[in-house]
Amino acid sequence: MAAHSLPPQAFDVRVQAELQVPELSDRVAGSKDTVYSSRRLQIGTDQAWDAWTTSSGLQAWWWSDEPDVTYAVDPWAGGRYRIHSGSSGRGIRGTVLAAERPVRLLLQWRWLGVHLPSSEGLVQVTFAVDEDDVVVGLQETMRPGTSTRSCQLRWNTVLDALAQLEPHTIGTERR
Repeated sequence: MAAHSLPPQAFDVRVQAELQVPELSDRVAGSKDTVYSSRRLQIGTDQAWDAWTTSSGLQAWWWSDEPDVTYAVDPWAGGRYRIHSGSSGRGIRGTVLAAERPVRLLLQWRWLGVHLPSSEGLVQVTFAVDEDDVVVGLQETMRPGTSTRSCQLRWNTVLDALAQLEPHTIGTERR
């Protein structure tokens, strides 16, 4: 294991049996090292899953306003995850620890970039249906002492873009 990587056991992530569905929420949890966020989506569960687990899905919303972003995702346990913008130098990379279609993704995650504090964390993305809406919930648990403020702002930006996707934007892919 590389010196910069933390094993999954280093993070205390409790998976809830049922996702509590708050209204649009962005909050730093009681733990100073965890950020939570959720959004109601206009797309279905399969489309939401594909938005997170396919290159074309990510391209539709993750930094979609930048012209030179590359996306690579292997959506299975042990697969790799990478998003990179050549012009801004920012990006993320990580490993898929769990992929339970269409319920949960668990990712070892590292934000990258010159203007970003490089932080490693564990990201859990959950998908739930509440009445007619799909709600995506996100929890990032970071290395102790990492600033949650900049992390919360980054997640707000990308999740706001995800929430704007319309049903015709993303096709579903079966694996």
